[in-house]
Amino acid sequence: MTTPRIEILSIGSELIEGRTTDTNSAEIATALAEAGFSVAAVHAVGDDLSEITALLRNVMDRADVCICTGGLGPTLDDLTRQAVAAACGKQLRFDEPAMNAIRDFFARSGRKMPQSNRAQAMFPQGATVMPNPVGTAPGFALECGGRLLACMPGVPREMRAMLRDSLLVLLQNRFPAPRCIKIKTLRLFGIPESALADLLGDLMARGRNPSVGTNASSGIIGIVIHSEGENPPDVEQKLLETENKIRNLVGEYIYGEGTMKLEEAVARLLEQYNITISTAESCTGGMLGSMLTNVPGISRFYREGIISYSNEAKVALADVPKALIAAKGAVSDEVARALAEGVRKKAEADLSVAITGIAGPTGGTQEKPVGLVYIAVTDRNMTESREFRFSGDRHTIRERASLTALNMLRLHILENMPPAPPHV
Repeated sequence: MTTPRIEILSIGSELIEGRTTDTNSAEIATALAEAGFSVAAVHAVGDDLSEITALLRNVMDRADVCICTGGLGPTLDDLTRQAVAAACGKQLRFDEPAMNAIRDFFARSGRKMPQSNRAQAMFPQGATVMPNPVGTAPGFALECGGRLLACMPGVPREMRAMLRDSLLVLLQNRFPAPRCIKIKTLRLFGIPESALADLLGDLMARGRNPSVGTNASSGIIGIVIHSEGENPPDVEQKLLETENKIRNLVGEYIYGEGTMKLEEAVARLLEQYNITISTAESCTGGMLGSMLTNVPGISRFYREGIISYSNEAKVALADVPKALIAAKGAVSDEVARALAEGVRKKAEADLSVAITGIAGPTGGTQEKPVGLVYIAVTDRNMTESREFRFSGDRHTIRERASLTALNMLRLHILENMPPAPPHV
């Protein structure tokens, strides 16, 4: 059958006022694409009953499916259920099983349910309730003039569970055998997006199947391979062939796939090689350590992290010689090396990384401008250090320095560290 036209409607004043970024629409669109569906349009609207109702009617005039997120909470500005009822000419009805599920949620958390949460058990007449396994706001799906309208909560964790367990199942049952689509994302660091495009060349040509596109954020680049067709094995094979071509061209910059973060890739290598590490940070102020400790289980490998912001701290915490700082300056190749070597010895770690630089907006000179950063990596046998010139505001410089340090760790492990013996 013809692929259905699907539009997404994100509801909430925080979205159109810029207080919150709409990540739900992107996540829904990606999940739909992987299931063989495509999204025709994405809309956002504030917490205004007449505006939501008008936009719903407009979307339902042309779309086969309208997917809404947000506005299903218990407060007075949560208006999605009322707007859907008005747009579809339905009355709201109380659902006792949904109310029991909400009561059970509060009971499990040891809290008393506020009376306002009763509003979350109200649904347009004829709606099918979509359970919420991780929150209080059930979703619902409704036939409206021959169209399908599905509403999910705006909290990403709650939306994600409902998308997987309810909405995708509903769509696949209603619209069987969509066109086969396979998507794969490769994650890279250490190459500008423009240079990457030059290397990929014709692989990024318009109209190519599989298509290849890129996106970038904070120096992390995603290469998205999109393969589609009628025959699933052919679609998979074409995707694999394109992926192999990309790896042959830029494999040294690829650290992972999907949504993997650079710190997760480093953590996997630490486990694979059975390596302990420590960190010493000056201008990044603990940002590198925070990235690493965001990874579950990192405590098995991350021995110690110090923030040696002042010269006195560099001396006291990492045994950097006072004379070296006086002669070369705190922001120097020599001090970066001494920081890395000092913290490695104190922590008795296999590998250490140190960062020292000028994050700005003040503190720079003609000889040592804002954005100048030295990063050193050391193991028991060798130390390597590199100079970088980052641009941007204070946060951007600190973030780029932290990510670059992670990438230097990654490459150092791959190029210099012996792999751990296999488990017996």
